[in-house]
Amino acid sequence: MVPENMTMRLSRSGLVPLFVLTSAIATVGRAPGQCGASQLVTPPNYASDNGGGIGGAVYFTLDVTAPNGVSICGIAVNTSAFGPINATLYVHQSISDVTQLGAVNNAASDWCEVAGVSGTGNGSDQPSPCTIQNGTNSLDLPPGQYLIALGNGDFAHRYTAGTGCLPGNQCNSDPNVGFRGGQASNAFPGPTTLFAPRVFNGTIDYDVGVTPVTLSPCLKAGAAGTVGAGCGGGPAVVAELFGTWDLTDRMAQPATAHDVRIVGSGAGYAVDAVPGTTLLPPVAAPLGLDDDETTPLLPLGFDLGAFGMPCRDAISIDSNGCVWLGVEGASDFSETLGEFEGGEARLAPYWTDLQTGLAGGAGTVHVDQTPTETLVTWNGIALWGTVTAVTCQCSITASEIRFRYDATAAFANAGLVGITNGIGTSGTVSSDLTASTYVVTGGAPVALVATQTPSLGGALSLEVSRLPAGGLGAIQLDLGPPTAGVPLIGPLFAANCSNYLPSPVPVSLGLVVNADACQTYAASSSVPANPAFLCLPFAAQAAAFDFATNQVVTSNAIDAVTGNF
Repeated sequence: MVPENMTMRLSRSGLVPLFVLTSAIATVGRAPGQCGASQLVTPPNYASDNGGGIGGAVYFTLDVTAPNGVSICGIAVNTSAFGPINATLYVHQSISDVTQLGAVNNAASDWCEVAGVSGTGNGSDQPSPCTIQNGTNSLDLPPGQYLIALGNGDFAHRYTAGTGCLPGNQCNSDPNVGFRGGQASNAFPGPTTLFAPRVFNGTIDYDVGVTPVTLSPCLKAGAAGTVGAGCGGGPAVVAELFGTWDLTDRMAQPATAHDVRIVGSGAGYAVDAVPGTTLLPPVAAPLGLDDDETTPLLPLGFDLGAFGMPCRDAISIDSNGCVWLGVEGASDFSETLGEFEGGEARLAPYWTDLQTGLAGGAGTVHVDQTPTETLVTWNGIALWGTVTAVTCQCSITASEIRFRYDATAAFANAGLVGITNGIGTSGTVSSDLTASTYVVTGGAPVALVATQTPSLGGALSLEVSRLPAGGLGAIQLDLGPPTAGVPLIGPLFAANCSNYLPSPVPVSLGLVVNADACQTYAASSSVPANPAFLCLPFAAQAAAFDFATNQVVTSNAIDAVTGNF
């Protein structure tokens, strides 16, 4: 059978924090199936004779006659799908009679999104029970008449052609709720073709209000964004961009051969050129890198904390003359200062367009390791499109990194030599590595992220990382939007620290003692399932005491607003 509507998909997902330092996330929800004391089945009772395509909608009217209203906590649908299904419930904002719905009043602005719907499809002409997902996990309807749409889902509705009310298959009621169907459409919202009469096949599970219920509000998504920047770290980049033939004069020319030496200072590094040393012949078998390829992460056996990068303890080797630090970076053959300074942490002994023998060029890439040193060798690799081969080497230890070059090789292509700690910056200039010693400081500042946006009955969940090793840290939460940032003055605070919290005495969500610089710590604050908290603003920021410098460092801020889904 050809469906009456086309395809449209909606997906939903969630994130789970690592652990909770304070109050747990409030969990709400009901099991699929009948969740309320009452149940109303639409007249066709899952005897469908028609259907639409994925993403369509069914429309029907509900007449609520219970004096205090009702709370719909579950709804079952008819679909040919098996497995997870999701859709959305809407209430029309101006009309309540399903027969009055037409192309002129079926736009997005005509509808109020009131709940998500999630369940499991059981196949054609079988109930597929779904839960209601919003701040109260129910569609709350005071006495009155409502035009409802169930659509924008990732499944295809099965429904039935209408034959009238009395007699017929379009109307049903009990002492609390009346149902009247209905229509269907090829997409939601319109303008689009409306098929009528069509009767929704479903079951509505509900509770009668003990006290008067309030109409479910239009959904407002919770939000959490980043404001400002953390302190206690920053970019550290030293690089020289060589033009064609220039590298021969600067590094590998036999009479003036130099190594590039990088010495860690704990908070950064010093980069200079020293007299060239002999390359060590590789012992290990070739890595088998093809053109423009990187290896998976290879453990170093130590981390690079001496270079201000304490959590970088593995490398990925790039066939184009680079070593990525802590990440498996994407290989690239077009060296630029902008890309180097704005990318992940890496070493560039000779970043240029190289072509291994495996790729039709020449030469191989090797890595030799001992407990204290990792040695990467680009051995006789061809400059792309030529028969010219170059050899260079990168030695990595816990305290010193050294680039070596074969003095007999012709470094004929443009290239880039340098180091970056992966903290993005801009405006880096090319440094003459043979002319001076370059000392830079910088590391990853304390960072705060929101892993779950706040919603009624849910939580605001946060994660803080890059705390000073051995330090004391806390995540603080405050009501109200964050400020533009008030500078915090030394010597108590590190350079470039700012406070973004609106109040002077915020609430602490948790305390971290003897922090691990490579660990992520999480905290959570529950949000009451109370409509008064809808659109409530939050601000959060982390702070830590660094015992190595006897200073306080702060993170960026989180600017959050509570929603009802």
